[in-house]
Amino acid sequence: ELVDNYFKAYASGDVDTLMKYAYPVTDLEKEYIEIYSEYVEDFENITCYTKNGNAEGDYAVSVYTEVKFKDVKTPAPGLYFFYVRTDDNGDVYIDNTYSRTYQELEQDPEITAFIGSYESGSDAADLLSQTQENYNEALEKDSGLKKMVETTIPDALADWSEKVSGESEQKEEQDQKQEEAQQKEEQQKAEQQKQEETQKEQQKDDNTDKEKNTTKKVNETVYATDNINIRQKPSTNAATVGSAMKGAELTRTAVRSDGWSQVKTGNVTGYVKT
Repeated sequence: ELVDNYFKAYASGDVDTLMKYAYPVTDLEKEYIEIYSEYVEDFENITCYTKNGNAEGDYAVSVYTEVKFKDVKTPAPGLYFFYVRTDDNGDVYIDNTYSRTYQELEQDPEITAFIGSYESGSDAADLLSQTQENYNEALEKDSGLKKMVETTIPDALADWSEKVSGESEQKEEQDQKQEEAQQKEEQQKAEQQKQEETQKEQQKDDNTDKEKNTTKKVNETVYATDNINIRQKPSTNAATVGSAMKGAELTRTAVRSDGWSQVKTGNVTGYVKT
């Protein structure tokens, strides 16, 4: 009954109903089912071959069915695998984590190993071999079926896959641009914060400098006792605004108590060590 309900929902492309019997179903598999079901009329002659699963209440189920495609006379024999489990209410459901269509979800390694052992067993292998033989005979018998399963559906799925890939690449590109913009914004904020902190520190230094140092205004001629740099501020870390050769004549306009003097030469005004 579980499998019958699943395939009825699958054939109609009704993913919401299908998820009552099989879950979880990823977005990618939902799209696959919706596209594939457009070509399906019904799943006929459903037969379940069931064995106990890895734990109590679990079942390994091989399902033989014949897929009746729209506008195709001969159905296509196929073999599906389901890992069925029992929920807390005692109802069985298909654990779609172990779907053979898209294995996107993290799986329990013990269950994965059990399924591998099950599928390599002689019973499952014989069933697969017989199904493949029936499938080949159906394709030889009906050229319409052959075209459907070898051209029409693969082409449709290929177009869909290409679209999904393109959308994925576009999303990655958008995410990358968004991340780069965010990083740039964070970098700008960090630089602005650093600049503000530097300005505060500079203001603090200037205030401290004003508190510590006294300045005496003068107007006198002095001479450079060495080759010197004229600084924008009274600090060896300040920018250089000019220079003077040893012996050059300068006009001193102020003397500071911290060992610096304000001087002027030509159009340049700045500070030198006294």
